[in-house]
Amino acid sequence: MKSQNDSDSQPIFGTLWHLLRGRHIDIDNSHYGEIKERQEEVSSILDALGFRLIHDEMGFFYLQRDTKSEETITSAKICTLFYVSIQRLQETKDTANPLDINFLLDRKGFDLDTLLSHTNLDDTLSRLLRDVELVSDEKIQDCLKDMNRLNFIERLPSGNWRFRRAASRLEQAARKYADYEEEE
Repeated sequence: MKSQNDSDSQPIFGTLWHLLRGRHIDIDNSHYGEIKERQEEVSSILDALGFRLIHDEMGFFYLQRDTKSEETITSAKICTLFYVSIQRLQETKDTANPLDINFLLDRKGFDLDTLLSHTNLDDTLSRLLRDVELVSDEKIQDCLKDMNRLNFIERLPSGNWRFRRAASRLEQAARKYADYEEEE
């Protein structure tokens, strides 16, 4: 049987590696409990590397860094793709359920490959994607893979994509932007 001190002396490199690769570690992930237990230690290590460990109340951890360059470009692509996804899901949903985070977390997922294809988008949404260099369906697929790597979405065995808890960050940003637009 392990004592508390034994678990504290175990290396946490695997957990750190997932965070440093940009993954969002949610409550379903085996590393979540380890981070929760050793949050102070993990935070101090990551702080020394220039990252801030964030624990979101929706049940996931992620890293934030003040200096952004490539991260900013990728973030713009992800946020825009998320926004277009929401627009398309709103247009095509066949349920009375509201389009909220619970709808997005649906275990059946969504056919984002078809929904987000430039051939199926109106000019406005297609232009939004092109503005952030998502100029082809292949580039959209690359962005979906980035979102998967970061644990915002996952590909289901059915081929559909399902949003993960971390997508609530994107949903909050979209809501904040919508609130700002309404104020103007």
